[in-house]
Amino acid sequence: MQRRNFVKGTIAASVAASTGLLSSQLWAADEAKAAKADGAAADAKATDAPESTGSPAFDAENLADTLKALGAEAAEVSDKITLVAPDVAENGAVVPVSIETTLEGATQFAFIAENNARPLTATFDLSPEMAGFVGIRMRMGKTGKVIALVTVGDKTYKAEKNVKVTAGGC
Repeated sequence: MQRRNFVKGTIAASVAASTGLLSSQLWAADEAKAAKADGAAADAKATDAPESTGSPAFDAENLADTLKALGAEAAEVSDKITLVAPDVAENGAVVPVSIETTLEGATQFAFIAENNARPLTATFDLSPEMAGFVGIRMRMGKTGKVIALVTVGDKTYKAEKNVKVTAGGC
C-alpha cells in the first residue's frame, strides 16, 4: 500500500512540477518524506514483523492477549446476541459474519477469529441510538471459533461459532 501511495505521489508531484505549480523546495521535501516512508516499509518487511497498528488489541497475537486488551476475559455468553457465520467457509479470504443484539445500550462490537495470527478482526464503536447490527467479511487463516463481543456499559457479552475453513485466507 505504501508503494502505491509513493507512486501516485511521485506522478502527481511530477505533473505539478512540470507545470510550475510546485516549487523545487516542496518537491525535495516530498521526495525525502517518500524515501523515508519507503525505507521504513522495507525495514519492516526485512524483519518479517507485521506492521503495528498502535492498538494493543489489534496487535495481540493470541486469543488470551486479545481478550485481555479488550477487557473481555470474563465475557459472558448471552442468548441476546446472534452471531451469523457459515458452518463451512470455502474461501477464508471472505467469510461473511454478522452480529445482531437485542441488548440495550450496546456501545461496541468486536469480531475475533480465534486461530488468526492476529485474532481481532474488527471493532465498531456505536452510539446508543444505533441499531444493534453489524456485518462484515473477515479473513480466516484456518478453522476455528469466530467470537462476537458486545460491550454494554462496563460489561462484555459474547457469542461463538465454529467455522470450518477449507482454503485459508491469511
